[in-house]
Amino acid sequence: MTDYDILREEILELFAPLASAASAERSRQAGSRLADAERQLRAGKLTVLVCGECNQGKSCLVNALLEDPGLCPVDTYYATNLVSVISYGPDERIDVTLDTGARRLITRKEIARYAGENGNPHNTAGARLLTVVTPNPRLSSGLLLADTPGVGGVYQAHTAATMEFLPQADVVVFVVDATQPMTESELRFLRRVAGTLDSADGGGDGLLCVLTKTDVVADLTEILANTREKLNELTPGAGRSIPLVAVSSRAKLQYLTDRDPEDLELSNFPALETALWSMLARRRCTALLGAALTALDEGLTAVLEPLDTERAVLVDTPGVGSVNAQAQQERLAALSSGDAAWRLELEAEFARLSERLHRQARDGLDEVWQHFDAEYLHDDAFLYDPDSLVGQLESDAALTVGAVREQAVRRAAEIQRDFEVRNGLELRRREFAVAAELPVPPIRILGAVGGDTAASADRLPQIVESALYGAGIGAALGGPVPGVGTVTLGLVGLVVGAWSGYMTVQQQSVSDDRRTRRQDLQTALGSVRRSQEERLDTALTELLQELSRTVLRELGSRLGEERERIRTTLERTAAAAAATAEESTVRREAIDRKREPLLRVRERVEALTAQVRALYEKAGG
Repeated sequence: MTDYDILREEILELFAPLASAASAERSRQAGSRLADAERQLRAGKLTVLVCGECNQGKSCLVNALLEDPGLCPVDTYYATNLVSVISYGPDERIDVTLDTGARRLITRKEIARYAGENGNPHNTAGARLLTVVTPNPRLSSGLLLADTPGVGGVYQAHTAATMEFLPQADVVVFVVDATQPMTESELRFLRRVAGTLDSADGGGDGLLCVLTKTDVVADLTEILANTREKLNELTPGAGRSIPLVAVSSRAKLQYLTDRDPEDLELSNFPALETALWSMLARRRCTALLGAALTALDEGLTAVLEPLDTERAVLVDTPGVGSVNAQAQQERLAALSSGDAAWRLELEAEFARLSERLHRQARDGLDEVWQHFDAEYLHDDAFLYDPDSLVGQLESDAALTVGAVREQAVRRAAEIQRDFEVRNGLELRRREFAVAAELPVPPIRILGAVGGDTAASADRLPQIVESALYGAGIGAALGGPVPGVGTVTLGLVGLVVGAWSGYMTVQQQSVSDDRRTRRQDLQTALGSVRRSQEERLDTALTELLQELSRTVLRELGSRLGEERERIRTTLERTAAAAAATAEESTVRREAIDRKREPLLRVRERVEALTAQVRALYEKAGG
């Protein structure tokens, strides 16, 4: 077991005794929140999205990384023609989703029949999504791998699906072929991805570039230097560069056969795994372990505080705790009233967020069309292959949608957290605080509409399938992204519809002049822009309205948890004040028996927080 696995199991062991104590102390809301947090840690997955242009060695890389030769088909031309999602399960199950929406169970031997270009030329079988659940130990801790067709290639719908989900992936592995210099289209993709990840997570610490096929390159030093130089140009002045690792997947697969250490050294996979697992370890420390420790800390406070207050009244100053709790109860009653001022404040904050995100969405679409006017129309690869141009526009629009959606979820949760702090609803009031020991985890709203937002990786097969069949990625995710689910479909439909108009114009044109082609494209596609903005504005408004309702529900849960705690405190302090000396002694002993195991849990939470922090720093945090 890895250090992460050990810490995860130790943290999970703390939930049961604390939940039992919450139930015994009638802390129903605290128990419910603990159950949510435990479920998120148990189900929490981290997603690695493997992408790149066609025929770069992505599938071979996945096979070598999972140490499972032959899992993903490896042909010589456009090997992968559908999205493959690979995750852990005790029993292997493989199914393929077809154009009709039907799912078909298949065997390993049949994968190439659907997923490879040689077995399924031009996708005549009508396959759209391959889902693999397998008992591979390298996936057992919750890792989910998504192997995608070539971005920017002939699979336009897949590319759009990949791009919209991309901002939510924990790590994006971009694969480049060492036998040829990086192309302008690859750099264009990476430039967009790097900027989007920076915007989505505030740090951009989730992009890894892998140079494959190093075993067939005569001078690796030169190609490495050239690739690093191009990558550094993508993030000028950022104080960091996109990590680059050069590997030979074939050498790693050969090592799995002969166990020759020289093959493993030639493969350089140990360096790749170190870089990848370090990125994932940092995400696990914050998004999974840190969030669980925070929930345990809050639950402990909710259960212990009434006991501590009652004990203090029994021992020292009868009446003081009751007065303080009564004042808090009155404050919470005011907050809970339907006409409370904070509801208006919350509406105002969401209004400001809406204005900012609508502006960001419009700016994103503006950038897409600026590239269209200033770059794509002057690139012969697009000018004489308009299908590729349409695919590029779809991908750019989808990436914009994904980034804005991720920003909306994060900013909404920050509004919630700020409110909790301002109004004393944040239960981490002690000197020790998980948030002070670890970086703030990626924000997730517990109890969001449609389920748990932190386990979105679990739904990646449904996300991709929904995008391919028209329901939209956002709708398939549920919860955090209602409304936006229709945006990608709307944008793609607009581009494709306009493209049919262009084809009509082109059929009537006898000129092969570049200027004429540009004018025809601008005429056919230029009218799409306003409709895109309108659809995106509408969907974003619906998303923010749903997020606002979600935050209100979550704050209601917080207020309920506080009311429970204070009510219990008042009842106990009143009983303590009226107790005789003999009754006080008996009650103190009972309280001490209850507190003892809870204090031991608190000690474990503090110790585990220090260990998680050390693991985070070890991983390069």
